[in-house]
Amino acid sequence: MRTGISVGATYALAAIVMLDSMTWPVFAGFGDWVIPISWILALLTGVVLGAVNGLIVWKTGVDAFIVTLGSMLGYRGLVFIYNGEQPTSQLNWTLVDFAEAQFLGLHTATWFLLTVAAALWFLMNRTVHGRNPTPLATIGRLRSTRAFASDRT
Repeated sequence: MRTGISVGATYALAAIVMLDSMTWPVFAGFGDWVIPISWILALLTGVVLGAVNGLIVWKTGVDAFIVTLGSMLGYRGLVFIYNGEQPTSQLNWTLVDFAEAQFLGLHTATWFLLTVAAALWFLMNRTVHGRNPTPLATIGRLRSTRAFASDRT
């Protein structure tokens, strides 16, 4: 599996969208609930940008390295334009306040980490998907020995 070189620029653009969307007037009445909405917008930004890269590679046949190189430059330019050539410290500090908040003596980032770790533990230990993982290489070997009658995987 290869990773595109535009990942950092995609992350930067999603981060700018997240930070800036917390100050949009449409979300003015949401209070601190604007944070999860901004996370969703950032995730959607990353999904859309990744889908654009994948669509270009798929439909045009251009090598993924070339597509991600070009999109890295384009996405960095969009960050530069979108942010108005200002450092991100000029944006909303609500997320910093949220990250520094404490509940039962632990920071919210620690609670988030513990929640994700518990969810992954549950997934890997208590579900069929976690207990019976089938690596892709195993599927390829099984298919080549005709253990699977189908030509699809």
